[in-house]
Amino acid sequence: MNKDLILIAKFGKPHGIKGNIKLYSFSDDPFKYPFLVDKDENKFFIKLLSQKENFYIINFNDNNSRDLAEELGGLELFTYRSMLPNLGEDEFYHNDLIGMEVFDDNRNHKGNVVAVYNFGAGDIIEIMLVNTQTPAMFPFNPDFIANIDINQKKIIYKFF
Repeated sequence: MNKDLILIAKFGKPHGIKGNIKLYSFSDDPFKYPFLVDKDENKFFIKLLSQKENFYIINFNDNNSRDLAEELGGLELFTYRSMLPNLGEDEFYHNDLIGMEVFDDNRNHKGNVVAVYNFGAGDIIEIMLVNTQTPAMFPFNPDFIANIDINQKKIIYKFF
């Protein structure tokens, strides 16, 4: 997969019989991009039909086939990094944190970031711990993070 792709949204289940589908967004506004792409860089032109509490009802590429909408359920949609807005200081794309080394306050290597999640109560990082080779999840917020060095690809975590 192209490393320049940033996950923006994911197709859900079909909605109705006219080829419409649910869209779950991981972005503040997935409609500000002229198109989204899948991991193979196939383009999807998204048309907003309605907004629900935690998803959108959309149509893509003027699709009118419920079967196609059903087939594409669960498909992850991306945009190109070059299409993203510039970030402010101390802001990061989740994608940039994947693979970073994690250290404790004493600079002991504790693991590497394998994923970043947000289940609604704030960001969580999943770290593959070096001592046990098992994954563990930790809060990812300023109360727990002492420092993030994007250039060095290192995170100093306060409470290990």
